[in-house]
Amino acid sequence: MEPGADRVGEIESRIATHDASSSEPSLLSPIHVTALAADLKAVWAAPTTDARLNKRIARTVVREVVADVDDGASVS
Repeated sequence: MEPGADRVGEIESRIATHDASSSEPSLLSPIHVTALAADLKAVWAAPTTDARLNKRIARTVVREVVADVDDGASVS
């Protein structure tokens, strides 16, 4: 077994448990979604918003990230 594989399995299990226990999001009208989007920057930057809430916002907004790696590109 690879080093760290136990840790990865533990984290994946915690994510699956969280996803299973989370209720389905309610459907919002386009007007409500627009209003929330307009306030997102204010909520993100509010002094009462902690790192945990910012992470929840990011997970809610970004459902999937796909990277297209260019073998000829370099990162410096």
